[in-house]
Amino acid sequence: MKQRTTTILYVSAFVAFALILSYGVAYSNFLNINTTVISTDASLRDAMSAKDKLISLQKTISGSKADIQKINGMFVSNDGVAGFLQQVESIANTSGLSHSLSPDIQQDGDLSPYQQELLKVTLTTTGSWVGTLRFLNLLENLPYKIAFTSISIQAGDKTKNGNAVWTSNFQFTVVKNK
Repeated sequence: MKQRTTTILYVSAFVAFALILSYGVAYSNFLNINTTVISTDASLRDAMSAKDKLISLQKTISGSKADIQKINGMFVSNDGVAGFLQQVESIANTSGLSHSLSPDIQQDGDLSPYQQELLKVTLTTTGSWVGTLRFLNLLENLPYKIAFTSISIQAGDKTKNGNAVWTSNFQFTVVKNK
């Protein structure tokens, strides 16, 4: 009977050890699965957040297309210099002024990273006071970002009808895309 008791104790100890070992393995697997679920959940949340941000950004860009076109329209395009100068000459002609125009493209270190240059225009006009003011008003209202660097208007000799002939010198710059 002593041997049987010993055998029962050994078997009981072995079963207890096997149960403890099984519990340990199951607990370890449970922790690993829990960690995987938490990690997957975090990845899923990050992906959803990134997707939401992307959708929001796409909506913002779509809603900003008109504003982007307005901003791009403020600059003279690379192939639009001749058209811009013709537009300035047309305004001078419409205002009844004779004119001479001399454009100069200048490199500007501040604009270089943005692939842009300055188009510097010197323009001399001759004509009536009303025509000069009309020209200046129309020039200021062009859809480009024009920065005047110098404006001088001087009265000249009077014509036969008593009106003075005005000579004006305008210097301005406009940003041009390279």
